[in-house]
Amino acid sequence: MINAVTDNRRKHRIVVLGGGFGGVYAAIHLEKLLARVEMVEICLVSRDNFFLFTPMLHEIAASDLEITNIVNPLRKLLRKVEVLVGDVNEIDLPNKQVLISHGYRNHSLRIDYDHLVIAFYPIHTKKDSAADTACGNAAG
Repeated sequence: MINAVTDNRRKHRIVVLGGGFGGVYAAIHLEKLLARVEMVEICLVSRDNFFLFTPMLHEIAASDLEITNIVNPLRKLLRKVEVLVGDVNEIDLPNKQVLISHGYRNHSLRIDYDHLVIAFYPIHTKKDSAADTACGNAAG
């Protein structure tokens, strides 16, 4: 009897933070570039579950286009990327982890990564943002 050889190596995880142009196009490019690499997984963290093509918003306002022409679900755009909808609360660079909150009750989820792409514009709703904390620029 031949024993099956199992590969216990874990996949390298690339986490992309931000669901705007920078984050979505980075994820699309990585998805295409690494399509045949089995030991890599890509994860996109976005506040919304859709991508809004903002340069054409004026077409909607003028009633030249329907809203469905400029809004695309992220999971449809990124078929091989894990899409997590939530807010980034903390970036722990030394431990290579990102803390996000998601869902109706803002459950916390800690995501490990090997490579991190920060592609969001921080919205300051608290005393300091995750990006400021990660860069050592926290207001205090």
